[in-house]
Amino acid sequence: MKKNNLLKVFSAAVIVSTLSVTELSNVQLPAKVATAAENTPSSAVYDIPVKLMNYYTPNKLSMGNAAMVKATVQKVGNQFKYTVILKDITFLGMSDGIRKFWVEGKEIPLKSITYPDPKVINPVQVEFTSPALKSSFDVEVFVNAMEQIMPGGGRQKAKLTFDTSKVPSSINDLISEETKTEEIPYKTTKVENPNLEKGTEKVKTPGKKGVKTVVYTVVTKADGTQTKTVKSEAVTQQPVNEVIEVGTKVVQQKQPQKNMVTYFDNVTVKLMHAYEQGRPSMGNPALDGIVVYKDGDTYHYIVKFKDLTFPFGGKSFTDGIKRFWVKGVEYPVTRTGGPNNQVQVHFTSKEKLTNVPVAVYVQTMENIMPGGGKQNAILAIDWSKATERQGEAPVGGGEPGGGSNNGILPRTGLETSSSLLAGAITLMGAVLLGRRKQK
Repeated sequence: MKKNNLLKVFSAAVIVSTLSVTELSNVQLPAKVATAAENTPSSAVYDIPVKLMNYYTPNKLSMGNAAMVKATVQKVGNQFKYTVILKDITFLGMSDGIRKFWVEGKEIPLKSITYPDPKVINPVQVEFTSPALKSSFDVEVFVNAMEQIMPGGGRQKAKLTFDTSKVPSSINDLISEETKTEEIPYKTTKVENPNLEKGTEKVKTPGKKGVKTVVYTVVTKADGTQTKTVKSEAVTQQPVNEVIEVGTKVVQQKQPQKNMVTYFDNVTVKLMHAYEQGRPSMGNPALDGIVVYKDGDTYHYIVKFKDLTFPFGGKSFTDGIKRFWVKGVEYPVTRTGGPNNQVQVHFTSKEKLTNVPVAVYVQTMENIMPGGGKQNAILAIDWSKATERQGEAPVGGGEPGGGSNNGILPRTGLETSSSLLAGAITLMGAVLLGRRKQK
């Protein structure tokens, strides 16, 4: 009995001695041992030195330290994930390792893994998280061999320590992936079409945008700023380029069809006194000709006037007709650009007119004798020598228009029908009186 107890004590001493002098493996882990949950922001994976220290004696390695292979740390979301790789050790012809693992009172499952170094026997992995980047954790380990040698001695306390001094601050940079569907713009090309009229375009092939799936790597700094880089992209639908045909065919321009009318040449015109038959009106010398033509069943009359110079009261006055009425309806007086400030009046009728009641307005006469600026007259049209010919019709004209006072004399308010004669007599009287004084 004493011999068996001594054997157990001796064996335990050998195990402790073997574990305490075994060197930490220098085998390097792959760049990334574990992958963060999909779409969870995470940092890069950093290697950190690891030791299993004696729980009760500072700076003394635990007997289980020889089972430590490698450790890494990575920030996943708001947690720091620690990954520790353990291995079996061989002593006195026996091989055993840590079979249970507790971190701060919570048992952590051991996961069997494959490891690239064949010298790492029976590798297992322990993963746990912490809300802070810590360099020491209270742990417990369980070794079957120790339990067999000394019942109750298989579970031992220890301190799992990490050297985090070389972990960069970039561990707080969370890395995530973002997948987006984006449009691919189409291109537009133009091709000539000799059968299409020049100056016109026609869409031959409508353009259609493509679609691509882009995966971005998103790095979120501790201050919340983000940077994005394209990790990959795949085209799911190719764009269809737009093709536009451009016409090059030269088309002869069609000449607009001319409006042919019948002109009456050699028609003469006079402006006669409204109240004395056979006597020319004082405005007759201002007449500068007439153009008459017939378009369909409508006669067009274009009467032209020029400025006159006349003496009055020892002075000379030059003026012309500024407004014109036909049968009480005012028509526009427009400049022609001809000599002597030539103007014209264009009016129409269904009839072949000979004697047309009109009224003319001369501003100078109005200035000399208020109310005398507008005078009635007869426009006498002589067809006796008229000859016909075909020609192109002038553009526009012939519609009523002009001033807005519709027959009211400017500044006086006198009616055109009742006061013109009195105004004319007064004006002529003033003219005669002026002539007598000159004699």
